Amino acid sequence: MDPTTAPAFSRSEPVENQGPQGVKTVLGRKPRDLALEQIDAVTWKVTDGTKTKTWSGTKAGDYLTAKGVAYIVNIGGGDWIIRIKNTRSRVMSLRQAKRYVFEALRGQRPLIEMADPMREMLLLEAAHISRNEPDEVGIEPSLIRFIHEIERSA
Repeated sequence: MDPTTAPAFSRSEPVENQGPQGVKTVLGRKPRDLALEQIDAVTWKVTDGTKTKTWSGTKAGDYLTAKGVAYIVNIGGGDWIIRIKNTRSRVMSLRQAKRYVFEALRGQRPLIEMADPMREMLLLEAAHISRNEPDEVGIEPSLIRFIHEIERSA
């Protein structure tokens, strides 16, 4: 590459910038610091008001949206769960989930650790379908593997 056209990258980088860059969630103690936003019919987002750039999916570029610190997800019927990073709650109603999520974010409620969040979410939904709609076939293992491979490559 021609040094005159190459972008100017620093060869040395501070030690604190090396290694995994995990997201740190710091929440205030006041209820007004957190807000619920409905994303669609099956997803609610809890945000602390911090804005982040999100790709619009077109050439138009980015747009600003509120960063989610937790999500309330419908797994079918009237059953909802809370997702915070790689943890989830037990299955509950939407009304309970809206109250539970704020308590969980402040460490007042227990959450279940997920080793493989995508797989576990799909299995939860499949279990819900087979339990509540016996005519429906659960998610096939090959489909779970396919979705899992796509998630890992993205």
